[in-house]
Amino acid sequence: MSVSNHDTVFLEPEQEQLLIQLVAANRQLPREQRVDFVYQPAETEARGAISKAEIESIFDQGGSVIFQDRIIQRREEIPENWDCNIILHPGLPSGRIEVLQCDLDALQHQEFIRFRQAHELRFWITPKAMLWFNSNGPKSNQPTTNGTTEEAMTRAPRVLISYAWDSDAHNEWVRQLATKLRGDGVEAILDQWHAVPGDQLPEFMERGVRENDHVLIICTPKYKQRSDGRKGGVGYEGDIMSAEVLATRDHRKFIPVLRDGEWKEAAPSWLIGKYYIDLRGAPYSEHSYGDLVTTLLGRRRQAPPVGPAPTSEKLAPLRVAETQGTAETQGTADSHAERPVAITGIIADQVTTPRNDGTRGSGLYAVPFQLSRRPSAEWARVLVETWDNPPSFSTMHRRGIARVSGDRLILDGTTLDEVEKYHQKTLRLVIARTNEQVAILEQARKSRADLEQERVRQHDEAVREAAKRITFDN
Repeated sequence: MSVSNHDTVFLEPEQEQLLIQLVAANRQLPREQRVDFVYQPAETEARGAISKAEIESIFDQGGSVIFQDRIIQRREEIPENWDCNIILHPGLPSGRIEVLQCDLDALQHQEFIRFRQAHELRFWITPKAMLWFNSNGPKSNQPTTNGTTEEAMTRAPRVLISYAWDSDAHNEWVRQLATKLRGDGVEAILDQWHAVPGDQLPEFMERGVRENDHVLIICTPKYKQRSDGRKGGVGYEGDIMSAEVLATRDHRKFIPVLRDGEWKEAAPSWLIGKYYIDLRGAPYSEHSYGDLVTTLLGRRRQAPPVGPAPTSEKLAPLRVAETQGTAETQGTADSHAERPVAITGIIADQVTTPRNDGTRGSGLYAVPFQLSRRPSAEWARVLVETWDNPPSFSTMHRRGIARVSGDRLILDGTTLDEVEKYHQKTLRLVIARTNEQVAILEQARKSRADLEQERVRQHDEAVREAAKRITFDN
């Protein structure tokens, strides 16, 4: 079976890849064990929060931030989905993937996925997605857009580890790395486990290089010496790997890991110039190890899609701004930031489609409103709180449906008819009250800062006066 010809499907390659991953994850589990996918939107997207880098900067200066009525002061307390949208599912190779909101919206808009409730961040794969996958998804031996196969997507990636037997301590370090990788969803292949007496070692090496998804090359000065000199097993593996690169041009299959020494002293000649993972030190960097694992699992962050070029009308004010002086530009920016936030209209082409499947709330959808400027995270927080407890509202008012994303206010769980009849008046009151509350908070902060500045000034003046009075003349 296939999706009907009149069901036009428009998916970008990245969106097709996401759909393939979701369907493969669903099929990975026995039918009776299949569960919903859980979606965790990025805090910076859902709440208009500051970025993770900005929070870490606050921590570096000894500060803290408040999140969900609790104070967080350490990097490890920042939620993992702070800067990125995450989908969780036990059928995914690592249990999770990072996604762009636009890709998930595309799958929902074309009814490949369906959320359970308007406000519940859980979704399931529709029969339409299964039909599309059967017709358009990769076959068992057909590579996908990132070079992997459907089989590779539904199993742990296989990785051969190539290293020199430098010492017992080094061999133990390699074994522990392989053990850790296997615990993190990577099927590490190691001669200490997989080569037994009686095996043909050349055949083991050849098959390992040819049949595994990646080869980790543990680089040390001794490994370089043996590889460049074509000595022993390391030299033989070097011949196999370099021949594989020449034949397939698949440079990314071979990942160097620097374990000891400087790069030029530890890397075989054919690896010089490659991006390597630095795992020197005891303990080694967890950030570098994370870089390795996300690469092996195919979960490296992808670049966002390129949008349309701005029109001449949008470029015109930018060109004018470039010709103005710094002081004037700064003044304009300051006055812009001080202007109250307002709704300029509904973003018609981003209004979502209702499911209308007969379930409760299936006739509701999301309506986005364009704001006059991107508000602060504080403004977004106050807006949501004010919407949930507005100064005046109708019997059709729904709490919990308002959120701010960038320069958009979204009512997720309503209709345009409700907006026109009921929510329009409430929105005006909520926006006005939010601007008032934020202005009061800003004024209070300014007053505290002025008082602190005056206290410091008085203290400095008292110190200078005391220094003048206190002398040590005989």
